[in-house]
Amino acid sequence: MTALFKELTLWGLVICSIFIFVKADTSVNQANQAESIIPLRTHSLYMPYIDQDLQNRWFDFGADTVINTNKYIRLTHDRQSQTGWLWSRLPLTATNWQVEFEFKIDGNNPNLFGDGMAVWFTTDRAKPGPVFGFIDKFEGLGIFFDTYANSRQSHSFPYVMAMLGDGHTEYDNANDGKANEIAGCEADIRGKSVATKALITYYKNTYLEVKLQYKEWDQWEPCFTINNITIPSPISRPQETASSNWSGLLFTLKLIATAAFIGVLVLVYRMYRSQSNKRF
Repeated sequence: MTALFKELTLWGLVICSIFIFVKADTSVNQANQAESIIPLRTHSLYMPYIDQDLQNRWFDFGADTVINTNKYIRLTHDRQSQTGWLWSRLPLTATNWQVEFEFKIDGNNPNLFGDGMAVWFTTDRAKPGPVFGFIDKFEGLGIFFDTYANSRQSHSFPYVMAMLGDGHTEYDNANDGKANEIAGCEADIRGKSVATKALITYYKNTYLEVKLQYKEWDQWEPCFTINNITIPSPISRPQETASSNWSGLLFTLKLIATAAFIGVLVLVYRMYRSQSNKRF
């Protein structure tokens, strides 16, 4: 469950915002779930996305990813053979959670279609591979926003589907993951004028639900619900936690240095005023 977002696409995709919420009460039913959600800052992403060192305290990014601090995170351009990724640095250890993010899939060439993108909740993270940019035989949940048909299917594309990997099973790439699909839905999410969003809700051992906004603003379309599902826990990574703590320490030291600098300026100004008054 460490991986929050990873994608492999041949056209442009823009991530505007990512928000994650922790469920505070496991006994709350689906109808009343909104009353118990709280924001989880360590897994949320906001503008300007990066600090003055061109890093983010809670997320890693790389490959063809480009960050516009005032507008968006662009994982790829609409060009062939591009890969972009965005991974959470810390594992998501909450028992029940909800992820909401806004995205845009579009391109200047109407005849060029990318492979798609994927959202990952897996035991491992940040390992490049052939499955929408991530490794094959992964362990955990992958939600694929597939925008290109590798074989003839009974449904249209784009297609959103889920796969629960056991760490041994290969992704059925030749047949668009049909051998691995546990749930899915058709969704016309490409090139929309309405802001496209996804809402993923998980209650451990109870259900996983995916909703999409792409027809009208604040109109959430049910994609699929999977009952009695359990997502494997993430692998503990002390070194990554240490990295995040180091980033926090650097930020604190910068604040202290800034405060000290301002203090010196104030002291020098007061000494100057004092000398000026004596001369007068």
